[in-house]
Amino acid sequence: MAGDFLKDLYYGLEGKYYAILDRIDKAIPIYKIVDPIDRIVPSFAIVLIVIILLLLFGGWFLFTSFIAKPTVGITIQVESRSGDLISGASVKLVDLGKTFTTNSKGIVEKQEFEKNAVIKYEVSKTGFVKKISSFTADKSKVQSIILTEEAAGSFTRTIILKNSIGMPITKTAKLSFSCTGSGEPEPKETTTNNGSVTVKVPNTCGVLTANVEVQGYQAKQSVQITQNVQEIRLEELASELATVRARVLYNSAPVPGIVVRIFEHSLGPIDEKTTDSAGIAEFRMPQSTYNLRTVATAEYGSKATEEFETAPGQTIEKTLNVEKDVSIALTVNVVEKTTGKKIQNASVSVRQDNELIDSKSTDSNGTAFFNLNSLGEYTISADHSNYLIGEETFNITQQGSVSKTLVLEKFTGDNAATLKVKVLDAETGKGVKAARVALYYGEGEEKEGFLAPYAEQLTDLNGIARFPRVKPGVYYKAFAVKQGASGSSDSQRFDLRNADTFYLNVSMVIPHGTVKVNVSDNEGLAVPNAKITIFDAFDDSEIGSDLADFNGVFVLPAENRFAKADKEVYVRVEKKALSPGEKDYASYTTIAKPILPNA
Repeated sequence: MAGDFLKDLYYGLEGKYYAILDRIDKAIPIYKIVDPIDRIVPSFAIVLIVIILLLLFGGWFLFTSFIAKPTVGITIQVESRSGDLISGASVKLVDLGKTFTTNSKGIVEKQEFEKNAVIKYEVSKTGFVKKISSFTADKSKVQSIILTEEAAGSFTRTIILKNSIGMPITKTAKLSFSCTGSGEPEPKETTTNNGSVTVKVPNTCGVLTANVEVQGYQAKQSVQITQNVQEIRLEELASELATVRARVLYNSAPVPGIVVRIFEHSLGPIDEKTTDSAGIAEFRMPQSTYNLRTVATAEYGSKATEEFETAPGQTIEKTLNVEKDVSIALTVNVVEKTTGKKIQNASVSVRQDNELIDSKSTDSNGTAFFNLNSLGEYTISADHSNYLIGEETFNITQQGSVSKTLVLEKFTGDNAATLKVKVLDAETGKGVKAARVALYYGEGEEKEGFLAPYAEQLTDLNGIARFPRVKPGVYYKAFAVKQGASGSSDSQRFDLRNADTFYLNVSMVIPHGTVKVNVSDNEGLAVPNAKITIFDAFDDSEIGSDLADFNGVFVLPAENRFAKADKEVYVRVEKKALSPGEKDYASYTTIAKPILPNA
């Protein structure tokens, strides 16, 4: 029965199918397509199968659309690394575009997520490092998110204020500090009279910036302080500078084209300028002690002045009468030993009788040119941070051109080492800081008593000077000098095997000196009981402080305190009113001066 019904249904539908095709064929010759198909497979059967498949697919689509996908409920909990729950944290669910805030228990209440979905999130809270990550919604659970605390504690930054040529600023300076992050520096504002300030910086500061104001100097704003000890240089206002005019003459006639260098008493060469058609080179310099020196040319020798002091607004003119002398043009070429490569930016020095005549850096061709003004024996040396120092001693017997080549060996770390010199106070046994140390060839060497080709070094705060890339297997001795005091080491052979523990020891006998301060007001009257603070000009460290006597006088040595004549010092004087009858004075800081040995 059922089979007959289905057969009748099939044939009935087939008849209607062909009836529809007959109507279509009147307009469109569709049988040209249908007849070839019918000869192989009944086309109605194919159409029927396609209709059944479409109905099945559509039904499945509707079925799955109306049935809800499985979800899981997840509660988000935010806590610290130590397990403390964090309230008020911002929790952003990125793909959902929703942001929540954790409650007092550090929780975002349960949220429904499609099962196995990857949930991206961003969690932030002041005092903690922002966390960006994701989790998988694989089952109902409490999803814990752990935040890391921002680093606790603080560090310090020290700011050193110096003028345009690198001398410490001892005027009253006003500084203010700020952080780019959430923390605040301590102090936020301060003043200093010794050119140095130390700031406590929280780890949450971000970048520390400073504003600096000093009377007589151009202010600086938003200076980023990124180093543990950072120097800030301030430019003087025009009114604070002295004019130093060098006039170069030969037989009373001006000499143009001469290079004049200006040297500061403790800092060395500061600047150089070339004389104009009137033989004049002019410098604008802050208050200090200087001297001038010309650089020798092929025609004229070098000349220097005595030291002189400057004051703000002052004009000082110095005349340098140069002389014509022997003319020698020296060319020094510096090349690498193995490849013959020309070495650029090597420092080449020329010495005669252990005195430095001149020094220059090699150009792009590895060449340095010098004008010399006397015959005799010279020693040339070349130094570069990637090579061992090379040197040669030779005689110049006549005027003209001389060419020399220095061949440098590559520094490998195994063919040289740092030689250390320790300079000690013979009386106290303590290290002597800021002593100048020179290295000489020692006993038994061919050049015994002559300077080795290594630049002079300054001792550090522990009294140690370090000479890099020193060749081993040679006897050396050291000579140290500071403010008139000096000393030498014994001669010792430098060996790479004990380079780490090798020292040349210099014992320096440093005489005692006197520091005397007279404090008076603008009318010349003594200011009693003013506070006197003495600073070492080398590093601005405080030596000590005391009160002046009733006559406004302070003197070292006193009681168990003494002054060593091995340094330059400056003094800050302060006197504040403590009672209604007293005067209030502005603080005053002197320029640096050397402590002279007692007679």
